[in-house]
Amino acid sequence: MLLCSVFKLDATDIHLLYKSLVVLPQDKQDQAPSVEDISKAKPAESNVLSVKREEKKIETPESTSPVEEKNTPATTVAPVTIAEEAKATYRIESHPFVLFTSEANKNKYLAEDSNFAKAIGALKITQLTKYITSDPTVLESLSSYECIWCMGIDLNSEKKILAQKHQNILISPDIESLATVDEKKRMFSALKAFVTPNMDLFSKI
Repeated sequence: MLLCSVFKLDATDIHLLYKSLVVLPQDKQDQAPSVEDISKAKPAESNVLSVKREEKKIETPESTSPVEEKNTPATTVAPVTIAEEAKATYRIESHPFVLFTSEANKNKYLAEDSNFAKAIGALKITQLTKYITSDPTVLESLSSYECIWCMGIDLNSEKKILAQKHQNILISPDIESLATVDEKKRMFSALKAFVTPNMDLFSKI
């Protein structure tokens, strides 16, 4: 006698008995996914999750700390200038006073008993004897002198001096050759009128 028993297999165990199985539409029921399908689905799902994580990493910007703004002083740019050649400056040496005459007259004026010595003694300007000169180069630089007194000079030298139009100058005749009292008075009056406004200058020399 042959006994047969029928067992209802669970759909998840069918693949253990058969390599392939065709399920007819009428036999199709809501079946749970097979172990093989689950095993295949898990790697795919893990791949999808890993891709999503990577996408999330890419999409999420890295947190950045706020940049502290520092108030740095603006750099001042010096204006571009073209170097210019330094202009030479010449300083004219200034002299307070000079008394110009000839060499012969100079020796006469420096004598103690000369009329010149008496005149400057009366006006209290005896210090002017230190500034008597007969050097002709003085005529080329008269503009460097504040006050000029010329006495007993020749006509050509007088013309050169007057041509420079100095504003503080006196030209006197040779005091030692004056013969009359009137000539001496005129000469002394002109000298006094010249000395009075220059007394401050003479007192400093």
